[in-house]
Amino acid sequence: MKWNYTTKMQLLLTIVIFMLFQGCASKKSECKYTPEDICVTGDLEKFEFSDYFELSAVVPLETNKNCYIKDIRKIYVNNLGIFIQDGYEYILVFSREGRYQRRIQHFGQGPGEWSEISDFDVNHKDSTLILRSQYKEMVYSIDDRLISEKKVDISSSVFYRIDSKANAFYDYNIPNQQNTMNGVTYNLVIQKGNKTPDLYCKAIKCMAGVNSSRRYARSFCQTQENMYLVESYNDTIYSISKNAKVVPSYRIDFGSKRFPVEKLLNQQLFQEFEHSYAHFISAIYENNDLFYFEYSDCDVPARIIYEKGSKKSYRGNSLFDKINNLPTTGFINYYGNVDKVLSLVEPSDYLKFLKIVNGDKKTKVLPELKNVKEEDNTILVFYTLKTKSKKDEK
Repeated sequence: MKWNYTTKMQLLLTIVIFMLFQGCASKKSECKYTPEDICVTGDLEKFEFSDYFELSAVVPLETNKNCYIKDIRKIYVNNLGIFIQDGYEYILVFSREGRYQRRIQHFGQGPGEWSEISDFDVNHKDSTLILRSQYKEMVYSIDDRLISEKKVDISSSVFYRIDSKANAFYDYNIPNQQNTMNGVTYNLVIQKGNKTPDLYCKAIKCMAGVNSSRRYARSFCQTQENMYLVESYNDTIYSISKNAKVVPSYRIDFGSKRFPVEKLLNQQLFQEFEHSYAHFISAIYENNDLFYFEYSDCDVPARIIYEKGSKKSYRGNSLFDKINNLPTTGFINYYGNVDKVLSLVEPSDYLKFLKIVNGDKKTKVLPELKNVKEEDNTILVFYTLKTKSKKDEK
């Protein structure tokens, strides 16, 4: 058979298309994406708190013996209320105004009981709570009634419910049957129904089981625009789409302070590196114009604003709300209706802060905080991330 040039080219094109399809349809997607670089090196221009953030709401949480908060692990906010995982023991439910409503706590080994809660989510469509404990998933009503319980194959430290059929699970370098393929362990598992899981983010063997993150930091960071995944030692920020695709969206250019992951041989080296390099990306917030995140710059907190249009970065090391006299140690990610930016303020810190600025007789005290006491629960402070900064308005 004699092939002409056109026939050969058609055959070659068919082979190329087939190979591309096969590459994208594998258990672990091999499709390549180029993340957008955000440079944080050099002498970045500083920004003031009021340039980008505006106070939206102050919510002091009610304090009594049934709801005294010890260790906030996760916060979910929607029109039903404020849900807080306190340690690994129970979920506290408050109204949107901060009034205590109930504690969801069921210790034990029986139906609807747990020894510890690894993570939880809220299904806003049917007003239920999904709680995970080791290899068990339980569904509770908001008023604390057990609706269902089932065994699950994946035991994970944290999870993100993409939709009713797809979930994302993240573990800290711990190998198991679900996250290992061809002898390689991955930290991120995307489970879609009964299909074979998709695996992302290679684990580091010497870091197995090490949850290396700052207090309040979360692996999954929800914003108005996307759900992101961050890893303690990784300079790449991944987005997880609604159709369960994982894409590297941003790469933070730390320059010479980039964490040398390839040199990690043991956990002792990690402890040495974490004081000398940049890591722990967290507290991601964004809108159409701005992208905000925090990280540890050789143990010094760094806050970055990235303007999407100009692709320019600004840095804020020590921030506080001068207009409303509120200390701001940084932001945390929460879940649900995330149209605001959340800061946690401890009453003791707030009272100390007032003493420092009390030299000014015009010191402003917010009406919501006039009666705050040192032993009170954490104060939730919500801010709006402006669409344009004061730099643009000038």
